[in-house]
Amino acid sequence: MDEAEWRADVESEREARDAHYKGPDTPLSPESRKAFRGLRWWPLDARYRVEATLRRHAAPRPGRLASTGDDAIAMLEVGAFELDLLGQRVQLLAFEPAPGEADEAYLLVPFRDATSGKETYGAGRYLDLEPHAGDRYVLDFNRAYHPYCAHDDAWSCTLPPPENRLPMKVEAGERL
Repeated sequence: MDEAEWRADVESEREARDAHYKGPDTPLSPESRKAFRGLRWWPLDARYRVEATLRRHAAPRPGRLASTGDDAIAMLEVGAFELDLLGQRVQLLAFEPAPGEADEAYLLVPFRDATSGKETYGAGRYLDLEPHAGDRYVLDFNRAYHPYCAHDDAWSCTLPPPENRLPMKVEAGERL
């Protein structure tokens, strides 16, 4: 995908996410919906779009993920991504829903960084990836988003594990 296609794709995804929050199937309570003014994003920055290989565990492990409530989705730790981000080598654990927990397959990469609690939701942000046959992925932090619980306390959200704390500011994706 060339840069123009990538930019158009990310912008379209952002518009769809905003429309979801404003639409009839919004995850927001009536009170939160009244206060909602739209999602805010950092400008697109290709430095935050990095290739990484998923180093899979021999078998998925029960996730060690805490949550903000009792009804969070049970997750399985499937492996770790090793990547270079802004000149630093970092690792992020990847998770998938436990059998029977979700309608579709996806990889979840929850993370916190030096913006968490200041410029982004304090509990962290998510990257969702579509699983595919190979284990080479593009982690695009421009697509990072806040979980529903950042916008409405009625939701319970999976929290990033301590291992998924990035030492730098990730000034990409959704912001407060």
